[in-house]
Amino acid sequence: MNKMKDRNRSIQQSHGSAPTDSPLIRRKILPSKGPIRAQSLPPTDSDFLSESVLPLPVPPDLTQNSRSGARCALAVFLMLFSAYMGSIFFQGPLLPLIMISPKLFRKLVDFTMASWFLLTEVLIIKLMGIHVRQFGDHFRKPTDQQSRVSLLILNHRTQLDWLFMWGLGDPVHRMKIILKESLARVPGAGWAMQCAGFLFLRRQLATDQARLIGIVDYLLRVKSSCQLLIFPEGTDLNVGSLARSNQFARKNNLPFVSYTMHPRCAGFVYLVNLLGKGELGFFCLWHLCSICSVLMLPLGFW
Repeated sequence: MNKMKDRNRSIQQSHGSAPTDSPLIRRKILPSKGPIRAQSLPPTDSDFLSESVLPLPVPPDLTQNSRSGARCALAVFLMLFSAYMGSIFFQGPLLPLIMISPKLFRKLVDFTMASWFLLTEVLIIKLMGIHVRQFGDHFRKPTDQQSRVSLLILNHRTQLDWLFMWGLGDPVHRMKIILKESLARVPGAGWAMQCAGFLFLRRQLATDQARLIGIVDYLLRVKSSCQLLIFPEGTDLNVGSLARSNQFARKNNLPFVSYTMHPRCAGFVYLVNLLGKGELGFFCLWHLCSICSVLMLPLGFW
C-alpha cells in the first residue's frame, strides 16, 4: 500500500498534476455556472479497488426555488390532509362491515386506498413536477392452478420513496405493506393503513411470527389473494443506518455498500418459507402451494 502511494506521489510531481483518468485519483464533481470540472483529491484505501466496484460520481443537487418549494409543501399537506379526512369520513363508517360482511369491507377499503394512491401520483407528477420513469417486466397474473401470493421487494433510499410505486397500477394498489409498529400510531395515515390491512411489526421474530400468519390467513380468507411488500433493509438509508450496515459488513466479511444496506435476513427468510410452504392450517395450505411471484422494485433517483 505504501509503495503504491509513493508511486502516485511521484506521478503528481512529474506531471504537475495527476491525470484525471487515473484509477488512483478520486474525482469530486463541483457545482459551477460553467462546465462541470473535476478536482483531484488524495487517494484513499477505496481508490485502490477495482473501478467496477466503485459507485459512479453523484451529480450536483438540483437547484430549488421558492415556487417549487411551495408546490412541494402544498402537495405534502394535501396528502396528509386527505389521509386524515379519508380515514375518518370514508373508512370510519365502513368499520361495522368487519362483522357483517368482511369481504365487502375489504373490497370497499381497498377501493378508498387505491383512490388515495392515485391522488398521490397526480400530486407527485402534476403539482411537484417530478418525472417518474417506470421500466421492467410486467406483473404476471396468477392462473387458477397457481397460488395467488406475491412478494414484492423494495429498497428504501428515502423515507418517502414508496410513494413513487403507485403509478405501477392495480397490482400495486392491492398490496399490503410490512412496516414498523410505530407508524401505526400516526394520526390519519396510521389509522388508514390499519384499516387497509397493512402489517406492523415489532422487529422481534418471536412476536412477529403470529402477526405474519394472522394477516396472510386473513387476506386469503377474504380476498383469496395476498400481495405483500417488504423492505428487506429494515429502515430508510441515512447516515446512522448506513454506519450500522457497514459495521455488520465488517463483522461478517461482507462488501461495503453506499446506496443500499445489507438486509435483515431472519424475518425475510421466515416470510418466504411461510408463503412457500403453507404453514397456515388447512385452508391456507391449499392456497400456498407455491409463491406466484417474487418481484423486485428497485428505486433510483436522478
